[in-house]
Amino acid sequence: MNNDQAPPRDYSAVDRLIGAFDQLIRTAAPAMQPATRPSPAEGQPELPLMPSERRHSAGLMRVNHTGEVCPGPIPRSVSGCP
Repeated sequence: MNNDQAPPRDYSAVDRLIGAFDQLIRTAAPAMQPATRPSPAEGQPELPLMPSERRHSAGLMRVNHTGEVCPGPIPRSVSGCP
């Protein structure tokens, strides 16, 4: 078999239904809207961080199911909870 092309996939009826529904939502839903509320950090000075602290902070961020960047869960050892 040629590794450049995968064999065609045989989608089940459920796979085709999900694909059609996904296409419908992508077509019918409006494009991403810009934020309408001001940033709560507006006017706040940015704290100086070392590169290792910036990497660690970025590593704690996650992208949720709507595409928003959100903080990840805080481990109990870091949150101060017993």
